Amino acid sequence: MLGSFNESVTYCRDTILSNKDGPNILLSLLERTGAPLDYIRTLIVPGILSYARQIHSNPLNFARKLISFKVEVIIKPATCLSVQALRSYKWGDDEEQDRLPLKKRRRLREGLSSTNKECAICLDEFSEGEKVVSMPCTHVFHDGCIIKWLKTSHLCPLRQFQMPN
Repeated sequence: MLGSFNESVTYCRDTILSNKDGPNILLSLLERTGAPLDYIRTLIVPGILSYARQIHSNPLNFARKLISFKVEVIIKPATCLSVQALRSYKWGDDEEQDRLPLKKRRRLREGLSSTNKECAICLDEFSEGEKVVSMPCTHVFHDGCIIKWLKTSHLCPLRQFQMPN
């Protein structure tokens, strides 16, 4: 079950700002939201750590050994309607793409050529004939990967494009 998160926390400055410990502490704290760990790791944790670094860089906080801040994470999944409206294709199937209107075909091909031929969520390469989904921003992902992602976020994993409501 997905849930939002709202908690005030205090950490030892050096521990939370550590590249080794900080992300792991926040992952364990936020996993109770029910969101996939990939989502927490790639979107939520970097934002919190960036904010913690801003707090630390404030001259008024230089002498403090502890960093206190409030963490509020609101899980907002994409709507069912916006997910259902996504177009899926077979990777490498030019005939299927040729049936699209010219403008959509051009945008899709731009998106396909700008991907590194791999899904940015699972990092596996696309295989010939494999089902892929094109987001409205033209980024392309494995069907299963992006559907799972959109159950926890209404944003594109690459550019923070918001799904239409």
